[in-house]
Amino acid sequence: MRLNHPAFSNSRREFLKKAALSAAGIGLSGMKTIIPKQKLESDAHLRVITYNVYEVTGWPRDNSTHVRNTGQMPARIAQELLLYDPDIVQFSEAPRDHRVVREIAEQMNMSYCFLPSAGHWPGAILTKHKFLEFKNVPLVSGEREDDLFTRHWGKAHILLHNAEEIIIHSAHLYPHDRPENNAIRAREITHMLETLEQDTSSGKNVLILADLNHRPDMAGYARWMEAGWKDTFSSEDESAGYTFRADEPYQRIDYVLAYGPLAERIVEGRPLFEGAFRTNPVDPGSFALSDHLPHLAVFGLQ
Repeated sequence: MRLNHPAFSNSRREFLKKAALSAAGIGLSGMKTIIPKQKLESDAHLRVITYNVYEVTGWPRDNSTHVRNTGQMPARIAQELLLYDPDIVQFSEAPRDHRVVREIAEQMNMSYCFLPSAGHWPGAILTKHKFLEFKNVPLVSGEREDDLFTRHWGKAHILLHNAEEIIIHSAHLYPHDRPENNAIRAREITHMLETLEQDTSSGKNVLILADLNHRPDMAGYARWMEAGWKDTFSSEDESAGYTFRADEPYQRIDYVLAYGPLAERIVEGRPLFEGAFRTNPVDPGSFALSDHLPHLAVFGLQ
């Protein structure tokens, strides 16, 4: 059974129209078919993955043409993610057709919310737990400015099986390291921090699952740290955290950031440079499921 919900938005009329046409889906069907290779007790750990899925096209696209044209990509992404038994999965650069996200969610036995974009890069949140509510572009006040959040930003309240509520912010910020681009991204971060301050003051656990499009050595990252957010990746070897690209990773721009009690219960945080998430260096015809690598974070639950 699938329930359809309209997407929430604080943006202008054209964006509202686009969001309404795109719609948002919450689906729950299908069964898992793969036994997790790193299974942990679901009542003891929360496992989340953030993943820029490159519109579910595979990368390089020329190498994935046959698999894409035969409609296999959603199943391949679902099967690979299921190996890690995630509770919550976030997508950046989701396909503009939310039915593709629905197909992935159904194969993973998850519900989902679709977060329409003001441009060409929607987002999505999938979970095996219960959605309480979700909202697109959750500004504290006012409307989205035309040059902000042209990828996506949304949030969802999720009720875990242990009756604990968690707030998930899904985001894909403005790209590239140029002064004018950095200025737009800085304004996006300012708006996010305003909303996040309200969420964190509630005492609930809050996670940011996002392609933030900045490296840890850039000003945007410092703002998250100054605001009290905890990076789930922690290593003296920064290169071990690189999430882009899937053939030869050279920078970290995808993150799971935590605030609240969960921030003190991080068990693991790392990119998944393995399996079908990466290309095969000895096979020039190989492809990865995306040009980004997923980032996995595992938290202990009380």
